[in-house]
Amino acid sequence: MQDVAKTAYDTVDMRFSTPAVQLATDESGAVTGVIAKDADGYFKANASKGVIMATGGYDCNPEMMQAWTRPEDYAYSSWWNPSWGTTGDGHMMGLAIGAQMDPIPHPVMNFRWGTPDSFADFRTWNAVYFGILVNGRGRRFVREDAPFQVVSNAQNAQPAYGKNCWYIFDETMYEGMEDSLDEYKEKGWLFEAPSIEELAQAAGIDAEGLADEVARYRGFFEAGVDEDFARDLKTTLPFTGQRFFAFTTNSNVLATVGGLCIDGNCSVLDTNDNPIPGLFACGNASGSFFAGNYPRHIPGTSIGRAITFGYVAAESAVNGVIGQGPKLDGNAPELTAYAEGPAVDEAQRASFAQMGDWDPYNPVHGSSLAYTPEQLGGIPDACDNCHTYATGSDTVGTGMTWKANS
Repeated sequence: MQDVAKTAYDTVDMRFSTPAVQLATDESGAVTGVIAKDADGYFKANASKGVIMATGGYDCNPEMMQAWTRPEDYAYSSWWNPSWGTTGDGHMMGLAIGAQMDPIPHPVMNFRWGTPDSFADFRTWNAVYFGILVNGRGRRFVREDAPFQVVSNAQNAQPAYGKNCWYIFDETMYEGMEDSLDEYKEKGWLFEAPSIEELAQAAGIDAEGLADEVARYRGFFEAGVDEDFARDLKTTLPFTGQRFFAFTTNSNVLATVGGLCIDGNCSVLDTNDNPIPGLFACGNASGSFFAGNYPRHIPGTSIGRAITFGYVAAESAVNGVIGQGPKLDGNAPELTAYAEGPAVDEAQRASFAQMGDWDPYNPVHGSSLAYTPEQLGGIPDACDNCHTYATGSDTVGTGMTWKANS
C-alpha cells in the first residue's frame, strides 16, 4: 500500500500499527494534529491543514453498541463483517474536544440472514429465499423478499428482539445447502422432521400456529396471491416436499452509521453548530446523513458517502475551507496553518512517553467531555486523572480499551 501511495504522492508518510489516541489543539480550540502511539511510544503528528477523521464506525465495540444504538439492534444480532479497528476511536476523540454527535440512538446497517455465531452464511440462500419466516408462535410477520432492513427490523420487533425466529422450508427448497445440513444440525440451528407438527415440537415453535400458517401459505399458491404480505409468489416455491426443516435466524449488523456532526464541507461541528477549525470527518465516523435506518434498497450508500465525503473533506482541508456548509453563514475566515514545525515531531517523543500509565486507546484521558458519562452509556470508574467507562469488558478489538467493572 505504501508503494502504491508513493507512486501518486511521493511525500506520503503512511504509518501502520500507529493509532491516533488524542487530538491536539491550541488555545483557541483549533485542531493542530494528533498524538499517536507506535512501537517506540507516543509522538505528535502536526497537521498544518487539519485532521480528517476517517476511522469508521464502532460496530466492534460492544459497549458503544449497547450505549448508542437501539436495544433491538444490539440485543440479538450477529456481525456480518466487522473490521476489528472499528471501535469508535474517532467518535471518542471528537467528543473529547467538544464535538457534536448525532442524536442517540444511532442508526445501523442491519441486514437479515444472521446465525447465532456467524456474520452471515450464504449457503442458506435458497432455503431462506424460498421458505417462510416465522416467530415462535409459528406466524409469519413480514414479506420475506422485502429489503434487508425491512426484514431485519421486523425480526427485531418480535418477542425477545427476534431471538426465536425461524425459516421454514422443505427439501425442494434447499438446493446448494446440502453440505451444510449436518453442520447446522450439530450446532442446534437446524431441525428436520417428516411433518410440520413434529418439526415445530423439535424446534420449540407453537405446533398449531405453524401448521395453520403453512396450510394458509399453501392456499395462497392456489389462489395466486399472498393475502397477508403480498409476496411475489412467482419468485418462490410452495411446500410440496415430504421433509420439513426449521432454521434459526437473527438479524445482522454490518456497520454503525451515526457519528460526528458535519457541515457541507465535512467540518466537524461543536455543540453550538459551529465548525471546529482543523477537524473534518467522513465515512462512518461522520454523522448528519442517515436517519433511523440504513436504506439497504439503495446499494452502496455507505461506501458512496465515504468516497464522496472523503473527497470533500480532503478538498476542504487542502484549500483551507471551514464554516461554509449549509448550516452556517458562509462568512468564516479561511483556515490557516495551525502547527509549526515538522509533520512528525520526533523530538517530543520523550515528553509524551512520560505520560506514564495513560491508556493509549482511551483518547478521553485528561480531557473534559462534551457528553456526560451517563450519556456515553458507561459507569464512571474511580480515577483521579481521567474518565474511564466501566461496562464489564476489558479490551475490545484494537483501538479502544474499556476498564472492566469490578
